[in-house]
Amino acid sequence: MFPGQPGMGQPPMGGMMGSGMGGPGGMGAAMGAAMGGAMGAAMGGAMGMAMGAGLSSSLGAMAGTYSAFSSATHSWIKAQYGSYMTTNMMQTQMKFRQLDTDGSGQISAEELARCFSQEGYECGIDIAKKFIKMFDLGWAKNGQIGMQEFVALDAYVTALRQAFQASDVDRSGSIAFAELQGILSRQGFSYNPMMSKALMMAYDRRKVGQISYTRFMDMGAMLGLCRTISQQYDPSRSGKITLTMEQLVAVVLNFV
Repeated sequence: MFPGQPGMGQPPMGGMMGSGMGGPGGMGAAMGAAMGGAMGAAMGGAMGMAMGAGLSSSLGAMAGTYSAFSSATHSWIKAQYGSYMTTNMMQTQMKFRQLDTDGSGQISAEELARCFSQEGYECGIDIAKKFIKMFDLGWAKNGQIGMQEFVALDAYVTALRQAFQASDVDRSGSIAFAELQGILSRQGFSYNPMMSKALMMAYDRRKVGQISYTRFMDMGAMLGLCRTISQQYDPSRSGKITLTMEQLVAVVLNFV
């Protein structure tokens, strides 16, 4: 045997390395720890990247949903009130800038309610929130609208306001069922008499056969929201929509 070979008075190589690295098995433990750390870091990085990609994808889908709903609302309002929007564009944009006091490019329901009040048509914060929901739908909603949405919303609100004033000939601040039916039809909400009566009963809080201006605007916000949802899920304009369970839940949540 050669000097240094086991059995010739020299310790085995494994023993030498083991004792030099903290005792028998030290090298295995060190290598295991190093490999485990490297693998853990690699796996953690990969998982982190995957989760990040998934989150980015989800956020992108949310933003896409929001954009789609906003576009659907803007589309039907422009089709119905495009002439008013074009004629009053500069004036409406100036109004938006005056409301956007912090220069964020967005206005909240509080700011919209203040706008209504300043124009002499008090509606309250709850109705203002419903009008904003016409554009601010889907998973990415933030309770605010930008200038483009405001221009469209202003056209819709102005049309409702003028229609109510034209029908309220005695200036009582309320309209009856026959007047309501005419307004709905002229604003593009062609419902059968039973549906119109159901709306009347739902928003005639005092049960006197009359709807006040505030309740009428509340109804207008709800109907506008319904039309937006219909536009989004009925691209062929068949008058029917098909929803998955998740889509149905998302739609209902917008009314909560």
